[in-house]
Amino acid sequence: MIKKLVLLTSIVLCIPLSLYAHDFEVDGIYYNIIDSESYAVEVTHKGEYYNSFDDEYIGRIIIPSSVIYNNTEYQVIAVGTSAFERCIDVTDVNLPNSILSIKEDAFYLCRNLQSITIPEGTESIGNHAFQDCKSLSTVNISRSVTHIGNVAFGYCDALTSIFLPNSITSWGQEIFYHCEQLHTVTLEEGITAIGAYAFQDCKSLKSITLPNSITTIGEGAFYGCSSLESIDLPNITSIEDETFTFCTSLRTIDIPVYLKSIGKRAFESCTTLTCIVLPDSLTSLGNSAFAYCENLASVDCGNNILYIGKSAFYKCILDSISIPSNVTDIGNYAFYCSTIKAINCEAKIPPTINLYTFYDYNARLYVPNDCIDLYRKKKYWKDFTNISASSNYNIIKDNISIKVINNQLEISGIKDSYIITIYNTDGTLLHSKTAKQIAGITLPRGIYIVQVNGTTRKVAI
Repeated sequence: MIKKLVLLTSIVLCIPLSLYAHDFEVDGIYYNIIDSESYAVEVTHKGEYYNSFDDEYIGRIIIPSSVIYNNTEYQVIAVGTSAFERCIDVTDVNLPNSILSIKEDAFYLCRNLQSITIPEGTESIGNHAFQDCKSLSTVNISRSVTHIGNVAFGYCDALTSIFLPNSITSWGQEIFYHCEQLHTVTLEEGITAIGAYAFQDCKSLKSITLPNSITTIGEGAFYGCSSLESIDLPNITSIEDETFTFCTSLRTIDIPVYLKSIGKRAFESCTTLTCIVLPDSLTSLGNSAFAYCENLASVDCGNNILYIGKSAFYKCILDSISIPSNVTDIGNYAFYCSTIKAINCEAKIPPTINLYTFYDYNARLYVPNDCIDLYRKKKYWKDFTNISASSNYNIIKDNISIKVINNQLEISGIKDSYIITIYNTDGTLLHSKTAKQIAGITLPRGIYIVQVNGTTRKVAI
């Protein structure tokens, strides 16, 4: 998808004038007639190919809204394919309001172009239109733009901020790919989608506010945004494949309450995540969804999940897990965590697992009271050395009471020796103490995540 730089192994040494692709030239700008009936033209390059001549455009370029040639007036409605490609000495371009489209590769590799204003009236920006414009620091996109093509602003190393209007309804892939200095992105309320891999490898992007109007976030949208610390997701119903892969600074994420699925590798290698609470609406967790989240110690899988994919929590540091009653299939390596000491599986019909679903089979396995024999006969489940009824576990779990009285947590229904962990909403561990030690601790006003004996709950102070 990324346009590759190539070395030209040959050049045309002699091009007859009759082969010039441009139809005419006025004041140093070259044009093609694209509609002879409406007298419409596009700006193009000199000669048959974009590299037929070196440096045909330099410095500041002012494109008029119309030009007169042979006593005929033509409207300038487009910047044509590769019109300014590799014109490395172009520093500024003034586009008229008559421009309807900026076509593919129009300004590709204009390395000294510093700013661009997409005028009111322009509807589309083509694939790679401004890719590798290394000095492009200012981009103003008008509210008339509805489509931005693949990698349109990829590798724009100097771009630090961008505003995207709600007129954009069609997204290419990797629009801002590898814009390493991009730290501020503003999405106007009313915008409904973010394209696939739109901000991939934008390594300076620390935070982004998504409007409530967003209904679709494309796969890999924030892949490799290694400085992204937090994000609040709107009420989307799915998190697509690789959406937050390698977001190594992501400390907290507020999962939407209506979320139904999390795709493959969605949070893989988010190494700063410490806890996650999945909603009851979730039914599917994709392969490697939280794999290599090496500090993820607390997970609440919700109550209605049906499928947990391969390597879903591979190499996390979970000490205990609770598998909801509706789960039917758990993939290989899903809970391949050497730290797990206890597993509470609430399913009365043992889910399908594989030899390496779990790291080992020495953890204590708690199952429904009347299902012990089923688990002891079921392939791979029977390999657990310690299978017991979950009656004690569930009595403890189901009768846990967490209250807030005078800004203090009051937790009952557990033994004094049980460990209680408290996190803030950023995922930062605040306390990890026994129930006896936690008594009397005063917490400031805020929202907290409390985990105790396989139960994870949010509380408000």
